[in-house]
Amino acid sequence: MSGGPYEIGNVIRCPFAFLARDLTPDELGVFLTGGGLPSMVGVDPPGAVFFDYRIDGGAITTISGGGVLHDAVGAFHVDLPVDTPGLWTYKGRADDLAGNPLVATLPGSFVVEGF
Repeated sequence: MSGGPYEIGNVIRCPFAFLARDLTPDELGVFLTGGGLPSMVGVDPPGAVFFDYRIDGGAITTISGGGVLHDAVGAFHVDLPVDTPGLWTYKGRADDLAGNPLVATLPGSFVVEGF
C-alpha cells in the first residue's frame, strides 16, 4: 500500500501476503485494495508471523500475535493507528520451521501529515 497523506488519528489497514508465486500487477492491485488473493496463490507460513514498521527511517517496531490478523490462506493485515507525522514504511515477515526468515509481499508505505 502506498498512499496518503493521512492524518494523525487515522487507522491505516496494512495488508501483506505470503505467496506460492508472484502476483501480476493487476492481482497485486486487487489484493492491496481489499479484494483478496487469487485462488491457490496464498501460502500460510509454518511459523510465527510478524509485522515491522518504522517512521521516517527510525527504529523498527514489531507487531506479532493478536496484532497481526489472518484474513485467508497466506493473507494478513494489521490495522495501524497513526500518531506521528512522517513517512511510515512496513513489511510482513515470518519464520519457516528452521527459523529462517520468509519475506511477504513488497513493503508498503504511506505518509501521515502533522498539524
